[in-house]
Amino acid sequence: MDSQGGEKKYKIVFVDPKGTAYADYQNKVDEFERIFTLDGQPRPYSHKDFEITFDLRLITDDINTVGGQNIETIGWAEKTSAF
Repeated sequence: MDSQGGEKKYKIVFVDPKGTAYADYQNKVDEFERIFTLDGQPRPYSHKDFEITFDLRLITDDINTVGGQNIETIGWAEKTSAF
């Protein structure tokens, strides 16, 4: 939590441990970006005196197998590493 000018800032992080398994990860990313970003930046949501932003992290067995759009902007992590 960060507080500036009386407004409390929170970041909620969605972590998908399945990464590329079970579904096309790019669809997950596209929908996340549609809802939670604006012009490639986190879209702030306000509730009372809170400013809330959202982040997405995907976990994969091998980061070298991941490709596609927005690969640099997604918080990828291999199962063996911490993020």
